[in-house]
Amino acid sequence: MAEIIEGLGYQYTNVPDPLQALPMLIELKPKLIFLDLVMPIANGYEVCSQIRRISAFKDIPVVIVTSNDGIADRVRARIVGASGFLGKPIQHKKVSKVLKKHLRNLAPHSSTTPSGSVLSPL
Repeated sequence: MAEIIEGLGYQYTNVPDPLQALPMLIELKPKLIFLDLVMPIANGYEVCSQIRRISAFKDIPVVIVTSNDGIADRVRARIVGASGFLGKPIQHKKVSKVLKKHLRNLAPHSSTTPSGSVLSPL
């Protein structure tokens, strides 16, 4: 994921510990969040729900990343406030499409270069 996002000209920060996710997101102020569904301690649905409770992240896109690509998973992701869904395995074309969709008003390498924060287990 990092290689793809950085290769497209965007900043990327990995947050491997879901307990540190909210404080780091507040500090980083990302323009887009990729959120792994399967994480230790808290799952992606729980973390997404917590992210949506913070007013500063109300309009920040949160994309759930998972190999659980069923309709029930997609519905649950929407219920907790996810903006989109990205199935694994991670593919350049899919990530590029998500970036274009959610960051269309921000160009890579500009003074407002977006950060993509990915929450995933180590």
